[in-house]
Amino acid sequence: MPILKTIIHLFIIEKLNRGFFTYIIILSLLIVLFLIHISIGKVNFSLSDWLFFLNYNEPSNVLFNQIIIYNRIPTALTAILAGGALSISGMQMQTLFRNPVAGPFVLGISSGASLFVALFLMSTAFIGITFVDFPILQNSSLILFAFLGSFIFALLILYISRKVSSVSTVLIVGLLLSGIASAIVTLLESIADKNALQSFVFWSFGSFQNLSYGQICIFFIVIIIGIIISLFTLKSSNLIQINDEFAKQNGVNINKIKTLLIISSTLLASAVTAYCGPIAFIGLAVPHLCRTLLKTSDHIKLYPFVFLMGSLICLCCSVIINLPFIEINIPINVITSIIGGPLVIYIILSKPIEYR
Repeated sequence: MPILKTIIHLFIIEKLNRGFFTYIIILSLLIVLFLIHISIGKVNFSLSDWLFFLNYNEPSNVLFNQIIIYNRIPTALTAILAGGALSISGMQMQTLFRNPVAGPFVLGISSGASLFVALFLMSTAFIGITFVDFPILQNSSLILFAFLGSFIFALLILYISRKVSSVSTVLIVGLLLSGIASAIVTLLESIADKNALQSFVFWSFGSFQNLSYGQICIFFIVIIIGIIISLFTLKSSNLIQINDEFAKQNGVNINKIKTLLIISSTLLASAVTAYCGPIAFIGLAVPHLCRTLLKTSDHIKLYPFVFLMGSLICLCCSVIINLPFIEINIPINVITSIIGGPLVIYIILSKPIEYR
């Protein structure tokens, strides 16, 4: 089966090449950061609390159980999944549109989620009630509306991509859709009540916190589905990023691969946006960083590295905002923008690298 051969190539054959130690270093850093993430925070614990935890006994400190098991560990897992998913989604979008600034935000996928979340939270302006008053309904419906908004915008992009041959035109349309969505969100914000507006602003900050293990399982399943779909596109993506004619001459079904790329990217990006809010710059910056470090644009070589690097950067950002000496609650988007923005600028201004 092609999918089995791709997996074997990704996780066995590729590990025998010269990039093996790079993967080991990134994976080791990821494990170390995970341990740091669950060890530090606003609340410190004694050695006895940790010994109880390591011995698989019920911790005598209820606060320890609540913070470590039900807060820090889920937050770290969410950051790992979100970072990897956004990075893969960004890499696929940049390949599909052969544009270094393409990504979920630029193409309107994240904007679609934001628009539908705004409609959901600020519905009081239209029907006289607010779902913010019903936490149980809000927790489940918020995620559903974010998914719905992402997929509607993705379907528009997919439809347009089948109608026009120019990828630049599709990219421009994505930017226009983002602008329209932002305008509608601004209108909703101007007429919304303060509770709904506050809820939307907090959601727009982005966060890896407050997910239950059940939600993380669903989050994981959606990401796995998106990744499995993307594995069918790796070899063809190497040809598509050159140009469509070259890919066609080598037997690539352009429409099929483009459809799979958009579906996969949408699943990955919309899952993150639904569960974590709009996380900025990760999908844009990480693929560029990985191409620079590995000096290649080969998707088979890049794929696992992009996922691990995205997970590492998001986990690092989560560690930073939870440092004990930081007394204020910093939105995760502040850290990802501070790290991702200068990184992209540096890569763009650096001497171009010959990919192979």
